[in-house]
Amino acid sequence: MAEIMVYLIATAALRMRDEGVESMSLSGAPFARRASSTGNSPPAASLVSRLLAWLADVLEPVYGFRSLFAFKMKFHPELDSIHMAYADVASLPTAGRAITRAYLPAASPRQTLALMRMLSERSR
Repeated sequence: MAEIMVYLIATAALRMRDEGVESMSLSGAPFARRASSTGNSPPAASLVSRLLAWLADVLEPVYGFRSLFAFKMKFHPELDSIHMAYADVASLPTAGRAITRAYLPAASPRQTLALMRMLSERSR
């Protein structure tokens, strides 16, 4: 299956190039982290960064952020960070609900909670 995706993406990229498109997006891979190229140790983790790392571990079996990132690296992309700005840490649950609705639009709050519990138990 991966070979088919590589073929489709490469074919689309070549066609876009032939039509004058200068760049294309392979989309984001939220929660995927690239290794530091500087060799410096990472800064101390904040509460939010620890929460995001936990979410990445919990959601990896469902979404596959890391494998998606590794797949995209085959195309030698130009990497740009995607940031989410928020006014206050207290607004993060609302943002989380919005992101969940984007990925699982038909899931009820009960189903979403059950999924999070199941994934949390698996990550232990």
